[in-house]
Amino acid sequence: LLTGHARHVTDEVEIIPGRPQALDIRLAPLLDDAERPTGVLGVVRVDTEHVRLRREYKGMQEYFSAAFDLTPYGVAFINDKLAITRSNGALQRIFAQPETTLKSLPVAEFIHPDERAVFTRALEKVLAGWRSYDGMDLRLNTPHEAWVSLSLSRMQHYDTSDQAFVVMQAMDISARKQHESELLKLATHDHLTTLGNRMLYEQTLTHALQHAKRYQRQGAVLFIDLDDFKHVNATFGHIAGDIVLKEVAKTLRRLVREGDTVARLGGDEFAVILEEMDERQARQKARQVHTTIEALRIPCGQKLMTVGASVGVQVFNGDDGLQTLEEIVAAADEEMYKRKHSHKTKMNA
Repeated sequence: LLTGHARHVTDEVEIIPGRPQALDIRLAPLLDDAERPTGVLGVVRVDTEHVRLRREYKGMQEYFSAAFDLTPYGVAFINDKLAITRSNGALQRIFAQPETTLKSLPVAEFIHPDERAVFTRALEKVLAGWRSYDGMDLRLNTPHEAWVSLSLSRMQHYDTSDQAFVVMQAMDISARKQHESELLKLATHDHLTTLGNRMLYEQTLTHALQHAKRYQRQGAVLFIDLDDFKHVNATFGHIAGDIVLKEVAKTLRRLVREGDTVARLGGDEFAVILEEMDERQARQKARQVHTTIEALRIPCGQKLMTVGASVGVQVFNGDDGLQTLEEIVAAADEEMYKRKHSHKTKMNA
């Protein structure tokens, strides 16, 4: 003050015990004509409410920080560059990445490539204020299959109205997805042969018919029924019959393409859906299936079991609008029984 300069001091004190107060002290020198200080003008402002609010705010920050760090759900803040600016420990564990890595790349890089475009579009919509998302199930880009359920919400900074960010919450649902996959497999697959069951067969054939009609493509259905399978059960027992069914299932898988559907419809009946295949190719495949099954020699104890097969073929395409799933199934079934009857006639002759 003796130099002629004003001073401004703030401090927090307890003049009265238990009542903290904020002091705002402003001191200015009083100068004479020669600009020599002759006194001091002081203004003191006491603000008890300011201290209370500041302490409450600090307490809220501490509570928020504890909740952010300790919650079992992953939480992250994403800026308008679609990058994570802060994440908690749970998110780092779910994404299997340290925070330094999470901050170094766009957040979409941590989403599985098949899901990335959907996630990016959703994130952009949230940032634009169009909507929020709650419960998006997405795969992560991790060495082992991992799934998360994501919620995305838009927020804005308090200090500026034009700076928005997204709060992303993530819950690990990998165990649930695995359980759902196992339940789906139980519902759509035969427990003995692990082939698809009738439900999967009908769903796949319905989709194949729609595809054929839309793109004017051909396909075919093979119906396979094992000849005299009851004789196998009666002679060797039901365990031996199960061995035969599993061997036929492996044979059918081996004879068709990877994308073809092989199903056990029940008992000793099987079906194969051959998409993108014309009638000539389908009948050639049917002959191969018949010949290969007839040539099987399946060991059972000290004996070798043989089994015959009747194969029916029905082609479908996009030109005939009258073809339905029921018509195709019935036609293939009818041809299969004609061949079975023909085999029996030859044997009796």
